[in-house]
Amino acid sequence: TIQPAERIEIYNQQYWLRLLTTLQENFPLVARIFGLVDFNQTIGIPYLVKKPPNHWSLNLIGDRIPDWVKKHYKAKDKEFVYHAAKADWAYIHCFFAPVEKPFDTTLDIGALSEKTLNFQKHVHLFEIPYDIFEFRRLMVIKDPQHWVDNDFPELERNPDNSSMHFCLYRTRNNNI
Repeated sequence: TIQPAERIEIYNQQYWLRLLTTLQENFPLVARIFGLVDFNQTIGIPYLVKKPPNHWSLNLIGDRIPDWVKKHYKAKDKEFVYHAAKADWAYIHCFFAPVEKPFDTTLDIGALSEKTLNFQKHVHLFEIPYDIFEFRRLMVIKDPQHWVDNDFPELERNPDNSSMHFCLYRTRNNNI
């Protein structure tokens, strides 16, 4: 009973809602830092307008969010939001990254020293001033609305404010 243009409008709204929901699911820490409504307004919609999906898989629509945050997000907590987005994206990328062929383990040590060794694509190294991964673990236990009404957990730092080093990767059993 509705006009064709109104039907298209409904499909358009549903498409945007699906994109935003996917971003919220793929960036659970960032979504909890902002709350869902503010995440959509501050990160989701501006990002999708500037960087529309360029891949058929909705799981990959956030691949450019960390870079987008670095270039376009202007608030005082920019560094923190950037690290949160990088951590969230690393979890997604770890899951989907292909496994490269390992090097030949029959090489003797002399021949091995002549080779260039690379990490698997699902290995992500971090040097950051706080433990974003423990913070993320504590944040994702609760739903996003919980953090709108409650204080965030403590963000662990080294006592001397030096950088912390982390490696996020996928095991052979597909655990991250």
